[in-house]
Amino acid sequence: MTDTPPTHFAPLLDDDPRQIGPYQPVGRIGAGGMGAVFAARAVAPASADEYVAVKVVRDELATNPEFRARFAREVDLVSRVHSPCVPRFLGADTAAPTPWLATAFVPGPTLRDYVRRNGPLTGGKLLGLAAGLAEALQAVHAAGIVHRDLKPGNIILSPSGPKVLDFGIARALEETALTRTGGVVGTAGWMSPEQYSGGEAALTDRSDMFSWGALVAYAATGREPFGTGPTDALAYRVRQAAPDVDGLPGELRPLVQAALAKDPGARPSAVDAVRAVEALWGASRDPNFAPASDSADAVTRLLSSEWTGMEAAPPKPPRASRRVPLLIGAAAGALLLVASAAGAAHVAGVAPWTAASGEPGADPGTAAPSPGGDADGAEGSAGGEGGGGGDAEDGGAGAADGDDAGPPPEAVDSVEANGQSARAEVGSAHGKLAIFTTHVQITTTVVSAYDMTPGDAGMSFTFSAQSEGVRQQAPPVDQDAFYVVANGEKILPEGEYSYTPDPNVPQGQEQNASTLTFPGAPETGLLVYQSPETAYGTLPAVALCYDLSLGQGGYFTPNYDICT
Repeated sequence: MTDTPPTHFAPLLDDDPRQIGPYQPVGRIGAGGMGAVFAARAVAPASADEYVAVKVVRDELATNPEFRARFAREVDLVSRVHSPCVPRFLGADTAAPTPWLATAFVPGPTLRDYVRRNGPLTGGKLLGLAAGLAEALQAVHAAGIVHRDLKPGNIILSPSGPKVLDFGIARALEETALTRTGGVVGTAGWMSPEQYSGGEAALTDRSDMFSWGALVAYAATGREPFGTGPTDALAYRVRQAAPDVDGLPGELRPLVQAALAKDPGARPSAVDAVRAVEALWGASRDPNFAPASDSADAVTRLLSSEWTGMEAAPPKPPRASRRVPLLIGAAAGALLLVASAAGAAHVAGVAPWTAASGEPGADPGTAAPSPGGDADGAEGSAGGEGGGGGDAEDGGAGAADGDDAGPPPEAVDSVEANGQSARAEVGSAHGKLAIFTTHVQITTTVVSAYDMTPGDAGMSFTFSAQSEGVRQQAPPVDQDAFYVVANGEKILPEGEYSYTPDPNVPQGQEQNASTLTFPGAPETGLLVYQSPETAYGTLPAVALCYDLSLGQGGYFTPNYDICT
């Protein structure tokens, strides 16, 4: 079955680079605590058909010597990984003012999105996934790398086979944070029992094989083998309970159960897993089957035969868009937003905020998403000049007064000053996830909004948050951080939400999802995020439009024309 990819890459932001080493960015693929990922083409020789994915680290991390050293080490290791199931390494510059890493662009849905939309994998495709992931791991392990965070969101089902992502720059970021927090790298429910000890010495290639077994079980059944729930409950099940492998094909079950053994020494190696899957596949097709000479050849032969119907063309460059920066100043401790018919003016005061926002009438470069869209992390924004007045007490975060006031001041997707910044971005190609981030020095708070639901009481959204970097310094977030602007009114939420970073919980696994209802909010409006106050001050709000008018679960977009 073919999953429809996004039509276009998300547009570049005003402050995004226009050249990174030998590559010219054409759009955004995604963003997160590490920085941004750009779709790019080689400057010379120019190629209109081949994209690369260039990962660029945040400025805050680029000035961190510890991160730079780890990043350089990881890039050296990643450059040695060669596998048909790992994105091809193209180059990097770890000494650049802003370090970067380039790999081949991989189109296609994540394993999680594919299973959600199409159900479990079966037959030859399931064997292809199992063999492909194992072959990628053997290449990673041969380079001296332990991935440590294999999960469905890190696996792309490309037209040529499964691809394993995020074992380089993300690991450097995680390790840099770990030295400060003493936390655990991994994802609850997917990481091995020994990872919960937090000891680096306990991790080996067999730790990844536990995650491999969990992934194959998930792909075959559509269920997480240790279920869902609070982090501590998942930790207990991973360490003490038997996995749920009901529905796993009989021929694969012994191999997967061995990989899920609590004792690392009882698990197969990645090479063992490739050979075992190859033997299962060959036995089912030819009693005189002869194994390939090496694991890469074995997987290539299996995938060429079984991995069919997985087409996913890469997106096109963004549609033409125009962006005009809006400069805003802070004075006398209160933020003043000043606008004129000609545009926004800079007001003298404490270091200015810089905001980028959607311009009325401009093509945002973000089409209404296809209901089948599927390529994790495609996000970004478009726009131009904002304007309008704001509420000085809350840092300019106030609803516009009247239909003639122009776009509300919240209709921006990026603000920054004094070592702080906030962004509003679409977190998935199909537009169903909004990501709001606050960066403070080397701490990042990431808030996700999803499951937009209309009802008699108004619009509801589910919110959850995580923190990265020096997590003890990340500010808490509560329900007051969110509101909706619609028809010139500011609509506050009903219900409670609370997030306080907990460094004792594995990074990325804090459980705090909660649903808030905005009474009377229409099916199209502006969802606003107000960054929490920190020692450096309070940033103005950022926002995305949401729209349910097309049905299909609605979508988020930085095209402010549709909701302001």
